[in-house]
Amino acid sequence: MEKKDTLRFYIQTRTILGLNAIAIHEELLTASGPGVVSYPTVQRWSKKTNDGNMEIEDNPHFGRLVTGPTEESIQKVRRLIE
Repeated sequence: MEKKDTLRFYIQTRTILGLNAIAIHEELLTASGPGVVSYPTVQRWSKKTNDGNMEIEDNPHFGRLVTGPTEESIQKVRRLIE
């Protein structure tokens, strides 16, 4: 389980046990320090749990794919510059 999934599972579990998003966020800050996850994110995941969404994994995202440079694209750019 990756870090994001672990955080979601924690938020989901604590929400089921009756904690609100503020208390869960404070616990996460105490355990992991600032920057672990934002309060709006905890609030959103907690709401999803309360609404019955028990999924931990991300839903697929549609749209433009994120890609990095390939050797082929680097060579094309070098040829254009020369």
